[in-house]
Amino acid sequence: MGQASYVETMQQFGGKVLPPNHPVSRRVREVATRIIEMNGLGKMKSGQILSAIEGGVGSWGFGPDATANVYSAETPTADTEWEVYVVDDPKTKNAFVIPGGKIFVFTGILPVAANDDGLATVLGHEVAHVGK
Repeated sequence: MGQASYVETMQQFGGKVLPPNHPVSRRVREVATRIIEMNGLGKMKSGQILSAIEGGVGSWGFGPDATANVYSAETPTADTEWEVYVVDDPKTKNAFVIPGGKIFVFTGILPVAANDDGLATVLGHEVAHVGK
């Protein structure tokens, strides 16, 4: 289920995903890292490169090996590696988590969240949907 959702989400929004080193992506990842690691739900994928844009996989995670980097675990464990995708869509006030450690945040939710505390509230709520 998580793999299919990830591929479908990337087909829909992949072209609008901010790069991992974008300041907004880094901010969201920092907040998400604290939530994930402090609750024993795994760790944030190391480095600035996400599986969807690593070499060997087609552009934005598509191609014959598109699901090779999508985690099969539906419930997070201490070994789950999480990834954050920030979708540049200021009109969409949404965030969601796909089982297997994929966090999607739309830029439209950031003004609603207002600051890191508000963003942590949003992310904590979403992570709880797939948490233990």
